[in-house]
Amino acid sequence: MPIAITKANVIALFFMHIKGSSRLLHLAALAGVMWLLILISLTLSDYFTRGAVSLNH
Repeated sequence: MPIAITKANVIALFFMHIKGSSRLLHLAALAGVMWLLILISLTLSDYFTRGAVSLNH
């Protein structure tokens, strides 16, 4: 997992030119990451709070 995070950071900073860009692009990238974290947290909270489903009909 650390390797994947490092590769994602390198791609975002260098290949997407976020490193030398304006503050607005930094804000947009941060907003995208925050939105992703919100969606993942909502999905996981739904998954962990559901009861067990029985396979018997």
